[in-house]
Formats: sequence, structure tokens, C-alpha cells
Amino acid sequence: MHLHDLGQTVAAGLIVGGAVWCWLRLRVTPRWRWLATLVSVALVGEVILREDLVGIASRKAGNLLGGELLLWCMASAASLAVLVGAWLSQRVLGRGWLRLVPVVVGALVVVLNDRILRDDYPAAHLLLQVTGASLCAAALVGLPAPPRPRLTLAAIGALAAFAVLVAPGDHLSLALDRQGGAAMAPYFARARRTLQATSVGQHGDDPWFRSRVRSVPTPPSTSKLSFEPGLVVLLLTIDALRADVLEGDVHAKQLPELLSLRDESAWFRNCRAPGSQTVYTLSEMMMGTYFSQQYWTQKRARGRLWLWPHEDPTRRFPQVLSDAGVATVNITAALWMVNDYGVVRGFSEEHYVEPRGKGEIYAFGRDLTPPIVERLKRHGDGGLFLFAHNLDAHAPYDRAGKKGRPFDRYMAELSLVDREIGKIRAAVERAGLQDRTVLIVTSDHGQAFGEHGTTEHAKTLYDELVRVPVLVHGPGIAARTVDEPVTLMDLGPTILDLFGRPTPVHMMGESWVPLLQGEDRTLTRPIVAEGRLKRSMVFRDGIKVIFDQRTGLRELYDLNADPGELDNLVEKLGPQAEMRFALLNRLFEVHRIRRPGYEIPYRR
Repeated sequence: MHLHDLGQTVAAGLIVGGAVWCWLRLRVTPRWRWLATLVSVALVGEVILREDLVGIASRKAGNLLGGELLLWCMASAASLAVLVGAWLSQRVLGRGWLRLVPVVVGALVVVLNDRILRDDYPAAHLLLQVTGASLCAAALVGLPAPPRPRLTLAAIGALAAFAVLVAPGDHLSLALDRQGGAAMAPYFARARRTLQATSVGQHGDDPWFRSRVRSVPTPPSTSKLSFEPGLVVLLLTIDALRADVLEGDVHAKQLPELLSLRDESAWFRNCRAPGSQTVYTLSEMMMGTYFSQQYWTQKRARGRLWLWPHEDPTRRFPQVLSDAGVATVNITAALWMVNDYGVVRGFSEEHYVEPRGKGEIYAFGRDLTPPIVERLKRHGDGGLFLFAHNLDAHAPYDRAGKKGRPFDRYMAELSLVDREIGKIRAAVERAGLQDRTVLIVTSDHGQAFGEHGTTEHAKTLYDELVRVPVLVHGPGIAARTVDEPVTLMDLGPTILDLFGRPTPVHMMGESWVPLLQGEDRTLTRPIVAEGRLKRSMVFRDGIKVIFDQRTGLRELYDLNADPGELDNLVEKLGPQAEMRFALLNRLFEVHRIRRPGYEIPYRR
């Protein structure tokens, strides 16, 4: 791994060195050469740093034109700072013992590069590596050349040629990707990816791997569930609730309500979210389509531009219920979780709860519960679908105290959520709705605490982030553990089915109503996830594949033998692995959005 890392860095250095050598031999006056150098460096910086800075610039500027201008200024300043640092190292500190200062600083920058922004921002890592190398190199200008310079150059050239010509295998590529300081690895991986053809594979007559344009809506199940007239469905999602938190009784003291509900419900313990970030998961769950099927464009939220699906015309399942005469209610702690932003849409009633604490972005769960209780209290006859998302367990884990390890603070926040779940269940009883209420409790994604070298969420598609619990409680729903693999994409069809409504053809999920009735039903739709241009699929035999569209990195795990996703089998399985990735590519290629001029964005 380090040999490839060093070789790629040396190759990049030789390319830059060759460009500088040619540049210095142009017959241009020093003044114009300096000006052209500054402009060239600024242009290169803008191209390389754009991907990492575009989101920050657009959010800070508040409009598209201002975002582009700020992006240019930030990228130019960052890249030109490297020149300034190198100039100072050579002209001011490049003599005697003073040389040690920039050499030590540059070496520290290179070493510490692996310790910051570890999960993303490849351009930032490249900039830091270039900065460290430039500081060291500029300070060493004028020292005697090493003995046998031709032999040294030959060795350097051989190392660079090795890195360019010999592609690292999937294991090494993944190791380099996880090594944040391996700044050139993402760019070499992308260059190789563009030279490789992507197979889309075949999957026989499976309708999920074909266009659904000519499909027909799925009729509702013949339900055996017993509800009084006027079904009430409460969908409560808990931010960042890991599936394993509800396993066993380890957290019984902190989560008495959730564990009690688990034991009284149909517990889907093998469920996966379609993404590892709230906006992805909720938009996919509400629309029934995946991120790459949706249309995301910029919209201002709190004075900042960001990508939202507000212009995507797809009907969300709450709209289907509203059109059928069901009262649909969204009570949210997040400003962007209202109809206007498109992540959730189609509710006939919405209530945004403003955060009360200074500096808080989202309202506390304790402030979200009262409007839920009040709405249940005044609900009479007729159907009701109520959705609320509790954000108490979101990082930085300070809502229940700031002392202790991150996981301990996270669990303390979940205990706050647990208390609110108890209040809502009690409100259902007081309102006399218990005989016609189905309560669904789940999460939008999990949370990482060091697994695969990551923390928090949104960065990967490993199971610590995409595996979530689902509890379904209601009259006629037997308390049992359901091991059938399911996905949150099934929630829309399931809720529509409970209300006796057919599932629209565009929805990529299946109803759980047969399972809730106690039937042993095999669901056939694929279980996939995507985010940040990564895609994954879990097959029924427990094989899971992950593909990174930007770098071409591939991973394959046997979840039955390796639930922690530590042993990448992609090179061991050979043709079998190729078949799995071909199916993954085919599914997304068949169903991806096709809109003139639109490219599926990289949304952090």
C-alpha cells in the first residue's frame, strides 16, 4: 500500500516537475512568466478544488452567482498560498539552519494529512500534500545534489512507472482509499475507471431489473388485520438509531419504552435503509424511488443554497393518501422537512416546530411531542397518517450532557427519545385510538463509532449505517421477530396497503402486510442503497456488494460469515463477483433519471 502511495506521489511530482521544466524554458520575460504562473495555478486550483468547495461556497454565498465567485476566490487563495509558502521557504528561510523550519513544518503537514478530514475531501488532502512537499522542496533548493543523480532519477522513475502501470488490486485500492493521506489514490483510481467499460449485466425475466413504465399498480392485499373504521398510522422515525441498539437487553435501563415496544411488535430486524443520510432516506422513502431516479436542484434554506428534490414531480405516498381523503399530518423539527423542499411532500397539514435553544438547528423531541399529542387528542373519525422525525440522537451528542465517550452520550440522547415514545403511546391510549392505531417506529440510518475508520453517518454504505430497526405495533399484528430481508423502501407500499390503496408503479418497494398478518412471504424487490455516488446491494444469500462510482472501488462481503464487513472477497470470487456487480449496475442503469443536461449530483 505504501509503495503504491509513494509511487503515485512521485509520479505526480515528476509530472509537475516536467511541466515546470518546460515552463522555465519558454522565452518569456520574468514579469509575464510570474503573471502567467499565478493565473495558471489559480485555474488549476479552481478545477481541482471545485468538488470539495462548491457546497461550502454556495451555502455561504446564498445564490448561484455569488457561490461561483466565492468558490473561485477560495480555490485561488488556497492554491496561491502554496506558491507563497514555497517562496518564503526558499527566499526567507532557505539558508543555514533556518532550512529546518519549513522542512519540519512540511513534514508535519504531510504526516498529519492522514489525521484530518479522513472520510472525504480528496482535493483538500491533495492540497495539503502539495503544500508539505513544496515547503520541504523549496527549503532544500541550493543544497548539493545526491551522489549518482542519474541512478537516483532512474530509481524515482521506476517507482513512478510502477505506480502508473501496475494497477493496485481491489484490496489495495480500498486500503489506499481509507488512508486519508494517500492524496493521489482517488485521482489514479478515477483515471483508471474512465478507461474501463462498465457492464450492466442481465437478470432474466425479473421485472425489477426492467423499466416499470408499462407496469400496472400493485393492488392492495386481502387484509386479515382487524381495525375499527378510521385507521390511524403513526410513523415515528428516530435519527441515527442503529439496529443493534435494540438487540438483546443490554440497553434495557436506558430504553425501556423501545424494548417494551419491540417485544410487543412485529420486529423487522433485517431491514436496511436506502441511504446513510437523512435527506436521502426520507426522500427515497416518501417517493418510493432511489436518489439516482430523482431530480435534485438548488434551493435556499436559511439563506444558504443546497440541493433538494423540490422540483421532482414524483407523487409521494402521503399525497396518494391525501387524495384518497386520509388526513395526512407532518410534524417536523427541521425546516427543510416541509412540503416546499420536497424531501417530504403531500401532507394536508404540516407543523414546523422552531428550535428554542440558542444555536440549535433542530427542535428537541420534547418540543415535538406536544403537537403530536394535541393532534391525536382532537382526531375524530376517519383515517389519519401522522409522520414525525425525532433528531435528538444526532451528533454532536450533547443534548443529554457533554461528558463521557461519544457512544455513551449517544445512548443518553436515545434515552430522551425513548421517553418521548412513551408519551406518544400514552397519548394514543388517552385519545381512545389504540384499537385502530398502527404505530411504526424506525430510523433513517444508523451511526458509526469507529467501524471502518469512520464516525457519524453519510460517509459509507456499511451496515453500521444502513441497517436499521423497524417495529410495527397494532391490533391484529402478532408480536414476533421477522427475519425476512426488507428495506425502508417498503414502508410507502405498506402504509398505502394498510389504508387499502394500491402501490403506484414507480415505487421500488413491496408491502409488508402479508408479513404483518403472520404469513411467510418472500419479497422479491432488490435491496439497495446509495449516497455520495456509492451504491450497494444485498442479495438474498447474504452477499453484499458496494461500488464507488467516483473511484471505481469495489467491495464484496459475505454477511453470514462476516457481518462486520471486514473481509473483502471481491478478488477471491472472480466471475461470481463480476456477475453481482453487473446486476447492481444494471438495476441503476435501467432506473436512473434521464433528463436533458442533468447529471446525478454528488451531494454531501
